[in-house]
Amino acid sequence: MQRWATIPIACFFLLLFIPLSAHGQGVTTATIRGTVEDAAGEPLPGANVVAVHQPSGTQYGTSTSTNGQYTLPNLRVGGPYIVTASFVGYQSKRETGIRLNLGETSRLSFSLAEKTAELDEVEVVAERGAIFDKERTGIATNISEDEIDAAPTLDRSIADFTRFTPQAYVENDDDDGSAISIAGQNNRYNSIFIDGAVSNDVFGLAATGTDGGQSGATPISIGAIEQFQVDISPFDVTQSFFGGGAINAVTKSGTNEFTGSFTYERRSEDLGGVGLAEDLPGGDPFPEFSDDRYIVNVGGPIIQDKLFFFANADIRRNSSPQPFEGGFSDYRGSELSSASDVQAFESFVQQTLNFNPGAFSGNSSQIDSDKFFGKLDWNVSQNHRLSARYNYSSTENVDAFGSDSRTLAYSSRFEVFPNTTQIAALEWNGTFGNRYANKAVLSYKNVEDDRDTNINGFFPTIDIDDGAATVELGPEPFSTVNFLEQDVVTFTNNFNVFLGDHTLTVGTHNEWYDLGNLFIPFNNGWYFYDSVDDFRQSACAATENPADIEGCQPFDADPDAAGYQRPNPSDVFLLRGFSLVDDNPNTPGFEESLGDNSNAFGQFNSIILGFYVQDEWQVNDRLRVTGGLRVDIPKILDDPRFATLADDNIAGFFNAGELSQAERRALENEINPRRSTIPAVEQYYDLNGAAPGEVPDAVFHWAPRLGFNYDAFGDQRTQIRGGVGVYTSRQPFVWPGGMFLNNGVRSGEVSNFGPNPLVPDASQGGLTVATVPGSDRTEADLIPSGRLEMFEEDYKLPRFLRYSLGIDQQLPGGFIGTLEGQYTNTLQNILVTNVNLLPANETLDGPDERPIWIASDYDNSSVGPNSSDQFIDSRYSNIHRVGNTDRGYAYDVTARLRNTFERVLGLDNAVGMDVSYTYGRSFVVNDGTSSQINSLWDGVEHVNGANNVGLSESDFSIGHRVLARFNYRQQFGNNLAARLSLVYTGESGRPFSYVIGNSDDMVGENGDPNSLFYVPRTATELSFSEVTIDEATISPAQQAAAVDEFIAQSDYLSRLRGEYADRNGDRTPWEGVLDLNLAVEVFGDLVGSRQQKLEITANIFNFSSLLGDLFGTDWGERYIGSSQFELTDFEAFADEDGGDYTPIYSAEPIVDVVDTDGDGEADQFNGAISEDEFFDRVLTGSTYSSLWQLRLGVRLTF
Repeated sequence: MQRWATIPIACFFLLLFIPLSAHGQGVTTATIRGTVEDAAGEPLPGANVVAVHQPSGTQYGTSTSTNGQYTLPNLRVGGPYIVTASFVGYQSKRETGIRLNLGETSRLSFSLAEKTAELDEVEVVAERGAIFDKERTGIATNISEDEIDAAPTLDRSIADFTRFTPQAYVENDDDDGSAISIAGQNNRYNSIFIDGAVSNDVFGLAATGTDGGQSGATPISIGAIEQFQVDISPFDVTQSFFGGGAINAVTKSGTNEFTGSFTYERRSEDLGGVGLAEDLPGGDPFPEFSDDRYIVNVGGPIIQDKLFFFANADIRRNSSPQPFEGGFSDYRGSELSSASDVQAFESFVQQTLNFNPGAFSGNSSQIDSDKFFGKLDWNVSQNHRLSARYNYSSTENVDAFGSDSRTLAYSSRFEVFPNTTQIAALEWNGTFGNRYANKAVLSYKNVEDDRDTNINGFFPTIDIDDGAATVELGPEPFSTVNFLEQDVVTFTNNFNVFLGDHTLTVGTHNEWYDLGNLFIPFNNGWYFYDSVDDFRQSACAATENPADIEGCQPFDADPDAAGYQRPNPSDVFLLRGFSLVDDNPNTPGFEESLGDNSNAFGQFNSIILGFYVQDEWQVNDRLRVTGGLRVDIPKILDDPRFATLADDNIAGFFNAGELSQAERRALENEINPRRSTIPAVEQYYDLNGAAPGEVPDAVFHWAPRLGFNYDAFGDQRTQIRGGVGVYTSRQPFVWPGGMFLNNGVRSGEVSNFGPNPLVPDASQGGLTVATVPGSDRTEADLIPSGRLEMFEEDYKLPRFLRYSLGIDQQLPGGFIGTLEGQYTNTLQNILVTNVNLLPANETLDGPDERPIWIASDYDNSSVGPNSSDQFIDSRYSNIHRVGNTDRGYAYDVTARLRNTFERVLGLDNAVGMDVSYTYGRSFVVNDGTSSQINSLWDGVEHVNGANNVGLSESDFSIGHRVLARFNYRQQFGNNLAARLSLVYTGESGRPFSYVIGNSDDMVGENGDPNSLFYVPRTATELSFSEVTIDEATISPAQQAAAVDEFIAQSDYLSRLRGEYADRNGDRTPWEGVLDLNLAVEVFGDLVGSRQQKLEITANIFNFSSLLGDLFGTDWGERYIGSSQFELTDFEAFADEDGGDYTPIYSAEPIVDVVDTDGDGEADQFNGAISEDEFFDRVLTGSTYSSLWQLRLGVRLTF
């Protein structure tokens, strides 16, 4: 570690004395380049070229080289620009109306005629709407300021606009916001830069990929954004750290004119009695809610032509209902089936445990978000410009969970999520003559997430099975101890040398991280009761005076004895995470602090250094080639702890100072995993250099790239472009962060089934592995415990080799057609193996012969002294080796047609259209969708165990996607205009897997229930147990018939008779959604003599659902992206004690029952549910909107 500590210092001095690299790690500017020639086509060396950004007066100047070429780099995006070329003895020529997109290189060449007495200058007005980029190589999408303003948007999030990328998929079923997948890759494999500063959630907890994403807010107001660019395959090596796409945004700046705007937007269920949201599926009105947003922009000059300011404020107050859809008429609980039952249950909980679980209906999620942004732009001189910005975001989210037919979720289960994000950035752009240019960006970011529960105290999390439903009370289990702080410093420097036909770029991009995470899930305990009666029995056992509580009488331990006898707790599965850090090591015994007071903080520092060199070669007038080489070097600068007496804290835990040398040596051999655990593991697994207390080596991640753009016929109407290159992606730091939390000495975990006492307050003697019933461990034996996570020494970040080829064709009528495709091959991606798991020792009996782990049948005598059951070292729950796989690939093909029309039919109007069709698929071993290494291991659907997963369709596989955008603006006279914007997104449903419920109990490998369903030739191959649903008793034969019926109606399953279902082998139905934005603009001197514009807008999200209501169709239906559906539930083995491992199932998930006597309870078997009903269970309902909603807004611009 010490030798790497000098890297930041060495690099700092290197960057001071060596000029390093016109794009940059995060794209913030644009470029104009071209030639200046005389009328005969001969170059004019030394000609002057000056570009003026008209709104701000900012000037950029250069002169042509010996071959008449010039480059104006690092230009401010937007416009309009005036570009003038002049040469002594020749008429000057001026191009006006030029607008620049983010990351664009615009070619602008001049042919100058000799000067005459009649004319000194020629002016040409540039064409508007020119989207044919003659220097583009890869696949990219730009979203302009006008498109941002016109687009229908519900939440004004980054995802609302990145969805305009044809190769993107935006999934919004996560309660924290939209997950953005690009090119079929993990949503966490994108990079997000705002003004060149890293704006990713680099720790990787937010599905949105943005800082503060878990709170449901964006890190910056969209009102401050001028343009977006989504780059998927830039063959420019200055861009990196993405395997999906690079999302670049540049913010607005002040100009020479004082301007401002005030916007108010509101979304609610009605306005003055007029409904603004669709009724719920059952016909009930949409519950009361509100979403109010206030946005202020102001900018202008501080010094004309020299110094400008821009400021933005964005305040949001949101309350979103979580209705109990269907109420008790649809609720599938058996013991709590009415409001009176629930009221009695709540009273019982209050009496026995002194806990108020809260409400299960009428709850709302809350978001309070405040964002402030400020920016200064200084034109130091014609050749040097400086920009500084600061962004502050503070959000508090109370995340409610709604009840439904299968869940009673009490408000005590809410999670509370406050976030604060601060980003400061400084950017300098400079040119030195006509040969050199430099851009440098320095940024600092601080992010603090303090996730918490919705209760005071340390009451446990409790889940209770109630028939076919679950009752949830107590705190959200993953919020009990959950705090994160991130400090990130980024420095990028790009230096350009213009050498005739070549532009040489040399550059560096570096990121320094100081990360701290405190995470102990289910710290208060998490109990899983099999029935309401089991819970009641344990609650009576836990209360002080059970004899005085009426609900405890049925649980008298000995009804025949005199007086009431306190019952024993029922058998229950218990999970509990606890700190292993003794909060007071100077006193005897182990003392644990709960909640955020815990000392089990995982802190580490990391660095990523990037260096690159690139040549852009204009081979001739028709061909441009870009080639470059980049290397990125990631390194974690700290080593994680592990169980060793060399660690003073651990030595203090064991009072090692009082031990003899021999006792100390024996203890070290026992607890140190390098001496005790690893030798046993290596009998079964190759660890590839992974070791406790070690981080991966600094590995060079080389990324060569080569791209081209070819003007096929020399008429600038047909361009062929493409290339090949290696892309090194980000990965969530939460993955390697697991080494600093899950190392056997930071936190432990109880995982126990038995008569575990219900502890209403974990601070009064919480449960650890030393205190649960049946444990053979003592308090002094707590270390090591929990999980142990290790990375292979040569572990690499995710890396991909990407090929791209495209053709753009200018068509008659101003249309531009594009056909482009790309293929991505995985070089390295994450792969997790549980190396604490012994090989399977049995297989299922019957047609499904998958391997299983029967804990009681293992002979552990030859494994190691700490081995028991299926574990090599049972002191640890799981031991993970994190490495790489090179299996995986993705591809997509896109056809696209675009155009912009003006003055259609001679009217004062403008029309824009952009239509695309994309087909793509993606295949992976592990999608990397979880923030925990353990979930990356056991969260993958499989047949042969989680250590033996194969290549399968990715969660992010695109399928078919149709994207159509249409904008129309009509002006009426001098003071009135109307605008209509439509966005249609039609796409294949999400991939999902058919699995076996409760299969974790069947397989026994200490993982989640992710076993893929065996599709029987006929369902009589499977064994079923009798099951009762409401008042209907369903026989094994009826269940087998239901399974056969369901398989027969599924095109996918019916093809797999006698085989296993594939991971992500099927998809939910097609989704087609149309969004609408309407606006009316009134402009002129509305107040005083200053020009103003008043704009009234109406955004209808899922306008297609509104049309469906009008025409009686199911248009606009959307589905939750659930990755798996259960067809059967595992109940037991036929005779486990006798060695008969034939699985016994129930088919309850797909059995249909009906109420024939009208008493509200189903009482008769009705075959299998239909496939439509099956998918209706995952309709997105009220929050993610299979329902239409309306947002009204008003904006005053001055």
